[in-house]
Amino acid sequence: MLDFLWNAASFVTTLGVLVTIHEFGHFWVARRLGVKVIRFSIGFGKALWRRTAEDGTEYVVAAIPLGGYVKMLDEREGDVPENEKHRAFNLKPVLSRIAIVGAGPAANFILAIFVYWWMFVLGVPALKPYLGDIPAQSIAANAGLENGDEIISIDGVNVGNWQEVNHAIIRRMGENGEINIAVRHLQDSIIRDYSLQLENWQIDPDQPDVLNSLGITPWHPSYPPKLGEVLPDEAAARAGLKEEDIIVRINQQSVDIWSDIVKVVSANPNTQMEVDVIRGTQEIKLNLLTGIIDRQGKKQGYLGVARPELSEKQLTRLKNMQYHQQYDFFEAIGKGIDKTWEITLLSFRLIGKIFNGEVSAKNLSGPITIAKGAGAYASYGFVYFLGFLGMISVNLGIINLLPIPVLDGGHLMYYIIEMIRGKPISEAVQEIGFRIGMILVLSLMVFSIVNDIGRL
Repeated sequence: MLDFLWNAASFVTTLGVLVTIHEFGHFWVARRLGVKVIRFSIGFGKALWRRTAEDGTEYVVAAIPLGGYVKMLDEREGDVPENEKHRAFNLKPVLSRIAIVGAGPAANFILAIFVYWWMFVLGVPALKPYLGDIPAQSIAANAGLENGDEIISIDGVNVGNWQEVNHAIIRRMGENGEINIAVRHLQDSIIRDYSLQLENWQIDPDQPDVLNSLGITPWHPSYPPKLGEVLPDEAAARAGLKEEDIIVRINQQSVDIWSDIVKVVSANPNTQMEVDVIRGTQEIKLNLLTGIIDRQGKKQGYLGVARPELSEKQLTRLKNMQYHQQYDFFEAIGKGIDKTWEITLLSFRLIGKIFNGEVSAKNLSGPITIAKGAGAYASYGFVYFLGFLGMISVNLGIINLLPIPVLDGGHLMYYIIEMIRGKPISEAVQEIGFRIGMILVLSLMVFSIVNDIGRL
């Protein structure tokens, strides 16, 4: 329940910021071009808060936080007094209307630049892309990649952390051919080139993890199956386990690393188990009744012990992998622009691949996935949430630019046709287009929500 509330609050915050900035873009340019704004609303439905300014503009925060709108003076929505016609949106020159409509998506791109700038000024913790275990017969294994290799570049583009690796791989989703990857070997520090063959590349649309689908996994330290502090009056203590004990088998199943213990115990809450332990020079056998704990509504087993300390070698390697991606005030502006451009190109590329069938439409995400993402990134920390906000802002701007009637892009399409023809498209044709656009948008929303439910 707490996770649901956290995700919901993060989602509302994210959407509230994005919608407010988007609609403010329309509002600000409309006012500058002499259009009268009747209402500026964040949300739909019943007004929770309302204020009317001296200039007559009504500001509203409404109950349904799934969008917003700017209502402008317009002859198509009611009678306009003769002395107010110069302030009507529909009577403004076509270039003014294009500027007003385009200002919403533009505001989202500007917001993305700002939040990425802020993120880089604060500094982002990052990990150098060292490879972990490579599954046998995977595309990465067949190419010759090995545990401990450091990825240097992908398709000729340098990558310095796992996010950059992920974006470089996502750009190739749905393609054949090969991905060229340069890695530095752990043993000799020599950089070598490899080719990942994509003919058999398959991505599960319900769990779209592009790196794992190639057999690429980040390196992480492996803890030995040795017990750290044993908490009193918990399952391990009651069974007689002690600090420094090394677990070698659970129910006759061999244990090699700490994560093996976690996997077996977590899957067996409140279960009697036989545990083989090395204590000093002796091997002893103990009977263990696992504890039970509720994690996100799921019952899991636990021991009540601390994880052991890492070896000096692994600690040194982990420290060498970590760095802080941080820039000064002015340099971060350029980095913010570059990041926004990178996400924009990547998003357009994926949308194009979905339309031409190279990438499954099941990869589309809806509000449930966005809410979970917002909650997760917010829990990681403020800079991570800024990165998520920037990404969603770019995607909101792009979606609104799609040439679908009812979206900003549909209006822009009509105005561009008007510029070419020298006269506007008829109201009847526009009305038909808006109805088709509404069906398309609603269908897309339903489809993305079904995808979300499938992932759950």
